[in-house]
Amino acid sequence: MAASASIAANRQREHDASAARRKREQAADRCSTGARERRRPWAAATDSLRWTAVRAANLPRHGRFGRRILADFAARGGPGGARCGRVTDSGPTIAGPQPAPPSVLTGFLALCPNCHPIVAATGSSGRRHQQRDRPRSSTSSGAKASIPPMIEGDSFHRFDRAEMEKQVEQAEQRGETLTHFGPSGNLLGELETLFCTYAENGSGKRRHYAHTNKDERLHGARPGEFTDWAPLPRDTDLLFYEGLHGGFAGGEADIARYVDLLIGVVPIINLEWVQKIHRDRKVRGYSIEAATQMILSRMPDYVHYICPQFSRTDVNFQRVPTIDTANPFTLEEIPSNDESMVVVHISNRRKIAPDYRYLLEMLQGSFMSKPDTIVVPAGKMVFAMELLLNPVIERMIERRDMVRKPSAA
Repeated sequence: MAASASIAANRQREHDASAARRKREQAADRCSTGARERRRPWAAATDSLRWTAVRAANLPRHGRFGRRILADFAARGGPGGARCGRVTDSGPTIAGPQPAPPSVLTGFLALCPNCHPIVAATGSSGRRHQQRDRPRSSTSSGAKASIPPMIEGDSFHRFDRAEMEKQVEQAEQRGETLTHFGPSGNLLGELETLFCTYAENGSGKRRHYAHTNKDERLHGARPGEFTDWAPLPRDTDLLFYEGLHGGFAGGEADIARYVDLLIGVVPIINLEWVQKIHRDRKVRGYSIEAATQMILSRMPDYVHYICPQFSRTDVNFQRVPTIDTANPFTLEEIPSNDESMVVVHISNRRKIAPDYRYLLEMLQGSFMSKPDTIVVPAGKMVFAMELLLNPVIERMIERRDMVRKPSAA
């Protein structure tokens, strides 16, 4: 009788804890996206991810969660994996088999004395060049929240705007093609070094690229030029990358191996071209013919270096118009959110464990097209990102804190 009562009490406690955790997650996820959805989708989505990190870094420390990680770690008798000193979705990993540590906590800390997560969003044209508002948050004690640094892929271009034009002309004279899609137009080795250094000790160097006069006022560099290299802020929660090569892996560099959460954001190819032509005409003053020629010249590098990255992502958000874009070279405007859907394909369901029934309830107008794919209205893309990725980033932050502050567990 006493045993039954004890079992019932344990079950009730587990149920209450689960309900409280679910309620906390739902409260965190149901943030209003109205203002952000009125902005360009990619800028709003990037803000959402950065805000997730700010919230996660300031959540109360959950000892039960930490103890479960350490218990799982001990049960495995030591980890085994591919990347030395990193924490992945399945726990901390090191290369090769290792003996069980004499102390679970000591072994955990020895494997990853400083866990510094990296989140990368890789995409293509039409989602960059937007100035993002820095989110404001504070802890319960009033202390200022840590803002994750943003690494912009444009800042790792090899040449500034004027020099790039010269190099492109010289490449054409040699019968070659130079684009920002390929390795020859970017500092991929330096980007890999930044990711490696940040993953190990949370440090690194970055710079900014000024596209417009607004960027000049913000960063102090003239349009088309770079700022000087500067060290990253100290004691950051995690690193965000937004650009063309977050999932790049090739002979020049292997950037993807350092990324803890890799997110793909890409339109279908016709919409890709519509966005490219629209931006080149409106922002850069190109003619349709010049923009079309640039698309054709960049196509080989796009196929060889950009497309393969979307097979390495943990989740892809692909925007699909619901209007006629059969001839993208004649459209005057980019299809709006009301004229688009977003196909969300979750390729790593071990890292991102979605509750599809919950998503269908929360994302009105969505439907399942495959067991691992949900289609949502484009206006709900930011909210879908928050529902799917907030819990993942929060787990990354909690695991990092288990390493940095084991006493909190």
